[in-house]
Amino acid sequence: MISTTSQDRDPDRTAAQVILCAEANQLRQAISTHLLHRSNEDGSLDDQCESRIFESVLMSLLLDRTKHTQFRLANNKITRFLIAEHSGADRFHKNLIDFLISPKSASANGAFTHFPRGLQFTQSRKEIVFRSILAELGAQELNFSASEALMVGYGNQANWVNIVSCAVRVLAHAQSGIVVGKRDTDYLRAAVSTPGPTGVYEGHVFAHIMALLALQRVGTAEQFVVDGIHALLRHQREDGGFPFVTTMKTFCTVTAALGMLQCPGKEDAALRAASYLVSVQQPDGGWGYGFGVAQTDADDTAYCLELIRSCNQRHFQGPIRRAEAYLVSISAHGAGVPTFKADHTPEVAMTAGAVNAFDLNDVKYHRVTTSWLQSLLERQKDDGTFERSWSLSEANAIFRSLKAFRGALSSRLFQPMYDRIRMAHSASVQYLLAAQNSDGGWGQLAGSASDAISTAYSILALPPENAAQIWQGISFIVQSSDSGRVYSIPDQAGPRPIPWNVPVLADVTALWALNHALALDS
Repeated sequence: MISTTSQDRDPDRTAAQVILCAEANQLRQAISTHLLHRSNEDGSLDDQCESRIFESVLMSLLLDRTKHTQFRLANNKITRFLIAEHSGADRFHKNLIDFLISPKSASANGAFTHFPRGLQFTQSRKEIVFRSILAELGAQELNFSASEALMVGYGNQANWVNIVSCAVRVLAHAQSGIVVGKRDTDYLRAAVSTPGPTGVYEGHVFAHIMALLALQRVGTAEQFVVDGIHALLRHQREDGGFPFVTTMKTFCTVTAALGMLQCPGKEDAALRAASYLVSVQQPDGGWGYGFGVAQTDADDTAYCLELIRSCNQRHFQGPIRRAEAYLVSISAHGAGVPTFKADHTPEVAMTAGAVNAFDLNDVKYHRVTTSWLQSLLERQKDDGTFERSWSLSEANAIFRSLKAFRGALSSRLFQPMYDRIRMAHSASVQYLLAAQNSDGGWGQLAGSASDAISTAYSILALPPENAAQIWQGISFIVQSSDSGRVYSIPDQAGPRPIPWNVPVLADVTALWALNHALALDS
């Protein structure tokens, strides 16, 4: 709580400001305590990904085609979930539900027309994926021709993307009458047969369902498909739906720990989380997004490296060096950092995350961090924004980039870049100031309704000079909370740009923002 002596030291503070500061302190304490209670003894933390229409429709289709009475109850639960979600769904998801439940009212062209677009990454591949799904749901006019089907391939993608792409290849061949190759079906069978500790391949429900749909379509042994269905049914949610993924353990653990590290009295919890993360670092030096996920990525790795470096523990030096080497190796020839593979397109949020994870006073990596910063400067748009990535909020890439810029400005090694960095930093700040809504919050895009996660990212992007706008945002976050929890619309996307939700991430991002604001008040 803020005492009256604090107010006496700053006579310009109003009673309302003192009260808001006290509320922010209370909410920070409540969130950090909640996260601590949710954590496991080893310091890890996970939260359930909520049900989604997309996977639920696909799972219902899979169960319908299996025609086993043992799955009737599970499928009825899915149907009830989809009916309940129909009225609030966007037009694309409404059409998916209609194809499944009332095909006569469904429109293939409508569904494909309203397929969510807007993020440039792998757009054409995703259109092929959704087209194949709609064709399986009954939109015969979207069936692949023989020539088109032969063009569908897979390989050199993230593990689950390879599985989805292979499944689409099998479905496209089946739809066009081409004989499906044994290599493709063997590839899918191997994935489903080695699902890892969650029982679902890479914890990725969407990929697992797609593999089973494709195998079922070409007459794979019925018991093999049934066994795969049983594994999926273990992850059916109470509301009857199915999630996008089964686990986000690494991401939840590291983001929560980064917040706890800045909370008075919670530093030991952050250190336990860091120790857990070090214990699950992959042989290549990176981390995957969840428990038992073999595919590593730059996003989780950058956050994990940032955390374990901040803990300042001598025995973390080995893991730090391996994580640094991983991020350098995945960097696209020094021009930026992609999410999964060195020859993939670099992404701003991944590049900024990597900069934030490195010691910018370390001359050893000065050349590569300089190239990453140059990439950020070149990728900034004229209005001060950057491309969106795995977050639907444009403020996510802005906050991560501005944090990288401020880090560079604090190191003399980057002095030749100071002027360009200051200009870029100013452009993004001015954009955010103009985008702030009258309720004090920010939306995922300028002009959209405020939400707690986008507001948290925007607060984190703003420097101390904008304390008034920061505290207006904190007021919105406080109003978005109830009983020590913060509530927001989904922020994460996958397959991009379809949103999915892990509720604890709203608490985590709010905690980051509260730490940022309260540090200004100390």
